[in-house]
Amino acid sequence: RGATPVWTSPHPRRRRLVLEQRSYSPPPQATPRPASGASAPAPLPWPPPAERGILAAIRRHAWVVALTAIVAGITAGVYSATLDPVYRAEASLLVGQRDNAVAPALGAGGSVEPVMQTMEDLLTSDLVAAGVVRRLEGERSPGDILDPLGVTARPESTVMRLRYDAADEEQATQTLTATVASYLEVVHDLRDAPGESAGGVSVRQIDAPHGVGRVDPQTVRNVLLASGLGLVLGLLIAAATGRSRRR
Repeated sequence: RGATPVWTSPHPRRRRLVLEQRSYSPPPQATPRPASGASAPAPLPWPPPAERGILAAIRRHAWVVALTAIVAGITAGVYSATLDPVYRAEASLLVGQRDNAVAPALGAGGSVEPVMQTMEDLLTSDLVAAGVVRRLEGERSPGDILDPLGVTARPESTVMRLRYDAADEEQATQTLTATVASYLEVVHDLRDAPGESAGGVSVRQIDAPHGVGRVDPQTVRNVLLASGLGLVLGLLIAAATGRSRRR
């Protein structure tokens, strides 16, 4: 295959068969030409011109992006430094049956939510605030006492978590301590009032009031958040500049 036999006569009386190997190469394929009047489609550029223009504008205005992020971060840091510090104290109370403080205080239908809502409302009442003012022997009004007080309770839980914010950690702890003492006294008086049954609600302190430190302002978080927003703003400004120049 691929070889062509050739008869040669190097001598008049002698013949021999010489097999010459010849390399085989396929004929070249004809390149199809577009029809008359039509041009071959050009390859699409990547990335598209619009995106290339935006990326180029961002690279040209990289200093604007960086400057915007830095200015936003510095502004947030300076603003946070001007805010008054806020310190927090926390405590926990357990609500249960009078005969068994560990058992949940159940309301109608076996749900703890109505009872817990009632106990939370009692904690933020003027009756408890009046006891706090009496214990602290200050000139603060019941409204000033109750405003920084916060109460949270998870669903189907009989534990109330109290928090109190103040300008000083010691003040927050003292005020929350007086609040817990006044609340326990009010609950005891109402439970033992004439006409109450022995199976009333009981409240016990399971986590004494203690300071948790400064909670606001969170300078580091504010600086990082503002820097991130400044970076996004700088990118938008650079992209908008690139589009306006293309027009």
